Amino acid sequence: MVLFFKIFLTEFIAEMGDKTQLMLIALNSKYKLKDIILGTAVAILVLNGLAVLAGGLVSEFIPDWVIKIVAALAFLYFAASTIAGDEDEEEEESSESLSEEEELEQFIDSIQPKDKRNPSDIVPREKSLTDDEKKLFTYFVKVPGMREQLISALCDVQMAAADKTSKTGNVIVMGGKETGKTRLIASLIPAICKELNLPASKVAYVFADQLNEMDITKVIGKLSGGFLVIENANQLTQETVDILDKAMEFRTDGLTVIIEDEKIGMRKLIARFPKFAKKFTSMINIPVFTNDELVNFARVYTKENGYKIDQMGMLALYNLIGINQKEDQPMCIGTVKTMLDKAMERAQSGLFKRSKKRVDRDGYTVLFEKDFS
Repeated sequence: MVLFFKIFLTEFIAEMGDKTQLMLIALNSKYKLKDIILGTAVAILVLNGLAVLAGGLVSEFIPDWVIKIVAALAFLYFAASTIAGDEDEEEEESSESLSEEEELEQFIDSIQPKDKRNPSDIVPREKSLTDDEKKLFTYFVKVPGMREQLISALCDVQMAAADKTSKTGNVIVMGGKETGKTRLIASLIPAICKELNLPASKVAYVFADQLNEMDITKVIGKLSGGFLVIENANQLTQETVDILDKAMEFRTDGLTVIIEDEKIGMRKLIARFPKFAKKFTSMINIPVFTNDELVNFARVYTKENGYKIDQMGMLALYNLIGINQKEDQPMCIGTVKTMLDKAMERAQSGLFKRSKKRVDRDGYTVLFEKDFS
């Protein structure tokens, strides 16, 4: 038993601070713990087992005192080589020495796969929206303050992409009823996928009260590396938040959680669960739209559906929005969308729906003043 502890302590001290430990620290951030433990145990058993067998064979032919002298001389040689700095010329000409933390970071980086699709290899983005992103967020980019919020969210998600957990990089989207939260999220997800070079991703939209009845662990497992969108987030229960908060601490392959609710509901959620809220490192607050911003939305929406509003029709729409604009219940994208859907329906069912007056030279069906009456 004494011999066992002697061998154990000798091996333990000899291996303390070895590069193998640094490698295991790095592997632990990428692979499952049980696989690392099993692989390491087998590797050590095979390598040290061969060493023991070799030592046993050598000791049969060479005296014990000779082996000790050779081993001592070998260790002295290694020590002298280290002190003398017996290194390659390229390493001697390298820049100033690194700290232990920097060496560890450099080592971890050196064993990472050089895959172009790896989020950690992505070059930091510019502080502006690309042309494709402007098209995705076409309803929102002209609204004051929205462009900056979108850029900030995309930058934040990119910064968090190298971490395989969901501790950071999650998004809060809040705004009034029918302000376009769902539409914005539907545009945000493909923008993030393109930002992180993800060809496709798993996405699930779920209401908070539904999520309260689900197995959170299974949900996170199925959506690993994708997106979980929780609507009406203020309805999350204490139990659900506790399980979700803990699950986001572990490996999720960078799952992005997006929670959305109206401003009052979101503020209540943040106040109730401050620890959970800290995982949401970016916030998009959709403001109340002005009449001009709502009309701009109308232009884009009708064009997407093959329609155009003429000058008198635009004035009629402005008037309709102004009449319905109330201080306690401001007009929103959802209400304007309903107005436009009705106008397009009238245009299609009208007497002149296929006449030349109805279709302009670009092929768009024209909406007139009477379509908004």
